[in-house]
Amino acid sequence: MRSALLPALIAGLLALFPHLASGQLRLDVSGGLAAPMTDLSDIADFGYNVAAGLNYGTPPMPIGGRLEGSLNGFSLKSTNDDVRVMNATANVVVNLGHRASSPYIIGGLGIYNSKFPRVDSENAVGVNLGGGLRFPVGGLGTFFEARYHAMLGNASSGTNLQYLPITLGVEF
Repeated sequence: MRSALLPALIAGLLALFPHLASGQLRLDVSGGLAAPMTDLSDIADFGYNVAAGLNYGTPPMPIGGRLEGSLNGFSLKSTNDDVRVMNATANVVVNLGHRASSPYIIGGLGIYNSKFPRVDSENAVGVNLGGGLRFPVGGLGTFFEARYHAMLGNASSGTNLQYLPITLGVEF
């Protein structure tokens, strides 16, 4: 039964999203440096960011979208422990040109999960806003991006973290 589930899911996605079959949907992977901001910068050092996303729209289209999940990790200054923030976001991408090497603005809403050492993980709604530049390399679509993320929770539960990932990515 399970072996038939994956092909059925793929067929269903292709039927529901004809843009996937036509190349309008693209997968991206990215990674880079994550800079802690505001209160998080008081307790944590620079960290890392890894992300994967599903993009809709190409630079000839003025507006597109991206569904994305990411993992960010920061080393605590006072211990050898880490703070981790995971998120899933839905974003609008505004293309500022019609060429493959055009800049863009990106922003959206998401659900964020923070985890401090020896404390239960906490969820909060959050927002992000930033920009990037696409620059094709060979047949690959590559991009450089910086985006400010802010969790909209409260300080006592550790759900008001803010950080700035600076990433390099590839679209397939």
